[in-house]
Amino acid sequence: MNRVYVLSSRKTAALGALLFIIILGLLATLVDWSLVSKTLARADVARLAAATASLILGYAVYALRWRYLIKGRPTLSAAFHNANIGSMVNALLPGRPGDAVRTLLLAGKCNLPTLEVASSVVVERWYEQIMRLAALGGALILGVGAGITGLTALGSLLYLTASYLIMIFLLQRRAWVLQKAPPLAARLPRVSEESARQWLSNLIDGLSGVSQPRRLLVALLWSTLSWTFFWGFHYLCLEALHPQLTINSSLAISLATLALVPPSATTAPGVFQVSMVIPLALLGYNRHMLTSYGLVMNVLEMLIVVLLGVFGMLSAGLPVNELVQRAKDAFAAEQSRLPPK
Repeated sequence: MNRVYVLSSRKTAALGALLFIIILGLLATLVDWSLVSKTLARADVARLAAATASLILGYAVYALRWRYLIKGRPTLSAAFHNANIGSMVNALLPGRPGDAVRTLLLAGKCNLPTLEVASSVVVERWYEQIMRLAALGGALILGVGAGITGLTALGSLLYLTASYLIMIFLLQRRAWVLQKAPPLAARLPRVSEESARQWLSNLIDGLSGVSQPRRLLVALLWSTLSWTFFWGFHYLCLEALHPQLTINSSLAISLATLALVPPSATTAPGVFQVSMVIPLALLGYNRHMLTSYGLVMNVLEMLIVVLLGVFGMLSAGLPVNELVQRAKDAFAAEQSRLPPK
């Protein structure tokens, strides 16, 4: 099995590297790099430093919110370092496996049920979608994509509402769900009714971040504070490179890019630029301006994410070559706590 996993990992990494090269090649043909280099040479270093500080503060508050969603049981240090390790893995590897890695590592480190931690990540992502929608709404109000219909926003609102109602249903009808669902799950291969009940119980426990109005509001406040720092990173980077923009344009572009490529969803180089440059260029914004902006943001974000991730691994005594193995060990430990079939 390990050999198959290694071969699969190598194939995935090779395909990811090939895709990265193709994307960069396509992007390079569309940009006047001499103009971009002149823009980079004139960048305001002080504002870039302030942007970097805002990014780090955003990641710190991001970890505080995750810890709150798990009822404060992991230490702040553990939540911060494992969140950063997950962000680093997402930035460096295709397929965004970072959420699974940080879930398994934190569960093993703090002796928590894996599915309970995983469901806290589900709640976290729900809040992230709210923040994305808020940033997109701000950008639309300020004029970005004014010609776009409200269909996308309506679809996002319906998704958020439906997912929230499902989470509340699971919490309020916990006993009924734990009675009815496990016998159905036990019809699946290699799943026992008792193990399904334990898994589902852990999953529901992790949804406590939306169990009460107060908890819902507090987590929303943590989310807003985290994304305010993330927006500060986007806005200050744009101001450092293109101070000639009007305040309305700077606000609109920075909010739009925040919705498209937020620091909480780290993205590999190439994919990052394509995700933000192409949509905004199609709306009429200068692609050379967007390219220099995206390049600086992505370089700074990758630098900070990798440094924080490596620092987290060193703090946890986790060398690079043991990262995947530790994730497997965390999952195996969780499996051993379940009753045998």
